[in-house]
Amino acid sequence: MTAMVTAFLGAGIGFGGWMVVRAFQPRPLPLDQVAAILDRQGIVVNTVPDESEQLSGGQSLLAHIGTSLMRALGLSEKPVLVDQLRVLDKSMERHAHEKMLAATAGFALPVLMGVVLLAGGVAASPLILLLVGIAAATVGFFYPDLPLAEKVDERRRAVRHAFSAYLDLVTILLAGGAGIESALEGAAESGDGWAFAEIRSALRRARLTRRTPWDAFDQLG
Repeated sequence: MTAMVTAFLGAGIGFGGWMVVRAFQPRPLPLDQVAAILDRQGIVVNTVPDESEQLSGGQSLLAHIGTSLMRALGLSEKPVLVDQLRVLDKSMERHAHEKMLAATAGFALPVLMGVVLLAGGVAASPLILLLVGIAAATVGFFYPDLPLAEKVDERRRAVRHAFSAYLDLVTILLAGGAGIESALEGAAESGDGWAFAEIRSALRRARLTRRTPWDAFDQLG
């Protein structure tokens, strides 16, 4: 039993080392992922994907495992999580990668502690280390979900403040004699930050799809 548990822990350490090596081997972003990023609603459309959305080889493997596990547990389809990631402009793959990274770190911590104790001449039960590692990995897997609600509230407050300032700018431009479309576009170009980028993106989508700005703002809201 002890030999089997020890072999299992050794395999886990080896797998972790392999993932670290793979993480330093960058991989080009597949074309289907680029198309998915461009088709996402409510983001600023760029010709080059955001570096934060690009996952290297090892990261992509963790994201794939995490996404599969979330799908098996029914987490990836939860409307609350989907809405939170949408507001934070964060992909499910990136979130799954963070969850698996935290789970891997949680599992590796007691293993490293056992190695340190063994180096100091203190024998630790492999079974206890395995159970502690599984518990820590479980906690690590769910930990990235905890700060999402607070981050979403902060971003929504920022949008409300920015949109209030945007409407003030529109009012000023209208009072100066600008047309409605010119006022909407000009006010959007006058602001900086994520919220104004979302407003500009909404107006751009409305213009390209021949919809009214009010429909675009309703969708953004």
